[in-house]
Amino acid sequence: MSEEFPDLTGTVDAFPVWDADLSLGDVKRLRPADKGLRARSSLARKIGLLESWGRNGLPPGAEASIPWDRAKLRRWRDPARRLWAWVDPQVDMPKGRNAGLMDRFRLALQAVQVRRKDRGSNLKRQVEALKITVENLERQNISLLDQVRQLQKKVVAPRATRS
Repeated sequence: MSEEFPDLTGTVDAFPVWDADLSLGDVKRLRPADKGLRARSSLARKIGLLESWGRNGLPPGAEASIPWDRAKLRRWRDPARRLWAWVDPQVDMPKGRNAGLMDRFRLALQAVQVRRKDRGSNLKRQVEALKITVENLERQNISLLDQVRQLQKKVVAPRATRS
């Protein structure tokens, strides 16, 4: 088994025991190898999620959870996404054993930052497009109202001449 695809013996609900929402005490009782797998897997998931946000944009409410530094990255916890916190700063050292992941983290944060800035200019473009649509619809309404008035005059005019 490789480090990327660890042996899943001792699993609960198709996930390894170490890849579950555990209390700090439960994490401390894990084997050292499992603690490392837990932290590295969570680090990889967090970075993958940030990369996704950098590519596809931030979902509503996600901005508050973006870990802009290593300490926040360490504390970021989201059991629904299986993102676990860890306390060992060696896990996320830029020049440490996960240096490649930390390079991806830095690049992902840059992409998210660009996405955040783009969102503002994107919203401005959307507002401008909507303004043009509103102006066109207002012109169309005026034209339609004029046509209705002309039709009303044609319908009312012949009745007035019959009396």
